[in-house]
Amino acid sequence: MLENPYLKLLRIPNIFTVPPDIVLGYLIAISSIQIITLTSISHFIPNMILLILSSISLYLGGLVSNDLFDTKIDKIERPNRPLPSNKVQKKHAVIILIVFFSAGFLLSLLFNYITAGISGILIVSILVYNYKLKNGVLRPFVMGGIRALNILYGFSILFGFYGPPSDVTLSSLDFGNNIMTQSYALLYLVLASVFFHIFILTFVSSKETTKEKLTSDNTNRINIKIILYVYTIFLFIIGSIGFYLVEYPFAYLFFVLALGIVVIMIFYNVLKRMLLKELGLIMQFIVKNMLILLILLDSAYIAGISGPVIGLATASLVLPSILLSKKISMT
Repeated sequence: MLENPYLKLLRIPNIFTVPPDIVLGYLIAISSIQIITLTSISHFIPNMILLILSSISLYLGGLVSNDLFDTKIDKIERPNRPLPSNKVQKKHAVIILIVFFSAGFLLSLLFNYITAGISGILIVSILVYNYKLKNGVLRPFVMGGIRALNILYGFSILFGFYGPPSDVTLSSLDFGNNIMTQSYALLYLVLASVFFHIFILTFVSSKETTKEKLTSDNTNRINIKIILYVYTIFLFIIGSIGFYLVEYPFAYLFFVLALGIVVIMIFYNVLKRMLLKELGLIMQFIVKNMLILLILLDSAYIAGISGPVIGLATASLVLPSILLSKKISMT
């Protein structure tokens, strides 16, 4: 079953990186109106699930559009991908793209105009990125922005809450109170964190191709140690700032430290793989693991907002992603 070309086209292991974005944005939203209890969270789970399904649909549509626009280059660099190998017909891929984008947008209409607006912006941004911008210098900036927008997608539910235990609308929100101010500061930190993580991931992925060899004069060569140092500094900064913004600071700090340990282990493995002298394979390894690390980054903030139990539940999504990635490529 895992050899099914449609599952490979959709890069199924990747979808587990999407729900944590929505959950994180959602939790920041409800924490800003002081209703973040297990009871309130369980009340809003149906809405959260619908928004997650919408986000996953948009994400899958984006992955299909990526392969559609890359068919020519994939015939050279990734000839075994479903489209260049003709295991999936192009017309079928177009239909799948339309279905997923339509489903994602229609689900967003169940919430509020801000959620629907963000959904529309995501669709347009994804298509423009895949068609025109993914090979330019703006690539990491745009991709980072798109993924950060997914956090806002979850947060946008704030502007359309209804029913018990809360009757919150845009007009009823007090943006001047301390809780809202702290929540917005946390939101900005989360958006910057996700943007930075995806920026690094996208920058590295621009060097990903199994055809390139790692040589001393290769202009595409990346200093892996510098990336590790920069990311470690990034974790120190968000750990220091986030500690004062979350409800469970020590749970948050524990998750950030755990993330740092995993990052060091991954890049230590990368440095060992440098002996293979194959840049593409190394870059694929980094990109795959940084996609999975996004789950852990989100779970650190989720643990800080709602406690270690929900944080661990979110972090557990790395398991199916890792297991499936052994059979289906994530990159």
